[in-house]
Amino acid sequence: MDKWERAMDELEFGGSSKQSIIEALGILSFKQSGACYWSIAIVLAGVIISFINIRYTTIFNSLIDTIIIVQLAIFGAIFTLYSIILVFFSDSLTNFLIDFDSKRNLSKFREFTSYYGDLLYVIFTSILVSILYKILLLRGDEYFIEDCFVYVENGLGIIYLVFVLRCILEIYSAIFNTISLFKISMHIKIKNLQNKDE
Repeated sequence: MDKWERAMDELEFGGSSKQSIIEALGILSFKQSGACYWSIAIVLAGVIISFINIRYTTIFNSLIDTIIIVQLAIFGAIFTLYSIILVFFSDSLTNFLIDFDSKRNLSKFREFTSYYGDLLYVIFTSILVSILYKILLLRGDEYFIEDCFVYVENGLGIIYLVFVLRCILEIYSAIFNTISLFKISMHIKIKNLQNKDE
């Protein structure tokens, strides 16, 4: 398989949205820097829970409202960034990434073309989780025995915060990938200008 066919194979399209969401959640894995992000999310969730008595649903509800606003802002920013990234993908950049991959047997082309779409799925999923958790808090007393609900509420509160904070921390990787893509794009432009100058 030549480099062009490999690059076209890496640009998956079609399939189902469910499968895409499951694959996108893979960016939250524990591999490499993911374990560090999970650790930070767990520590932050622990700190937040220790300062908030989760039993006060009104306080936790206002925290969820704030989180949802932040998530929506992040989703809008990533969607905008995704559109701007398309500008970076000139013929020269695409060719550079495909050559880079074929020489080093890497998949940077696939990484740069799929990461931002995966991140949109992840942030959207975290928004849905926030909304579902808010509904559970508002209606939970009706479905659980009062004593039982306290433990369920506490456990779910910690799991919810850890997951949402981990999704938000993924923005760090998005910033890094954007800067890397910008640097590669500038490298190619400088190289082209140098060739023209010679």
